[in-house]
Amino acid sequence: MAYLSLIIAILAVFLGPVISWAIAARANGISAREAWIREFRENLATLLAAYDEFVLFCGKYSSDNPIHEETMVRLNSAQRVPYHKLRLLIAAHKNPDQGFLNTMDKMLTSTSDKNASLRNDLSDAGAVVLRRENDLVLATPDIWAAIGTSLGRGRWFR
Repeated sequence: MAYLSLIIAILAVFLGPVISWAIAARANGISAREAWIREFRENLATLLAAYDEFVLFCGKYSSDNPIHEETMVRLNSAQRVPYHKLRLLIAAHKNPDQGFLNTMDKMLTSTSDKNASLRNDLSDAGAVVLRRENDLVLATPDIWAAIGTSLGRGRWFR
């Protein structure tokens, strides 16, 4: 009976930190990815709203009037911050989505009458990125698989 207590104590001393580490590593990985998703979604929404406002204003007013020109510059500038934040978020990602970046650049440099189509293309490209990231959060292995992997014996815990 004394040996059983000793074995349990030894297991607790060695496995306790491993289990705690696996739980913390999984939680940190998920929370970092979820923070990235949240920041990406917020910046994409800000960019699309600023773009819509700019396109609507340009459709109603010409740049002949200095007041309108000033407003157009302000509305155009409102798109810069979320644009650059999105570029940095994508660039810092493990797998940069060049398709999303190309679609965003095409939308913001377009002078054609396809503004609504280009906006929808960017919205769709953003949805693809968000879906992929959400799928990766959901595909994160459960805690027993993480513990098994950290011990080098993943097959025991599946």
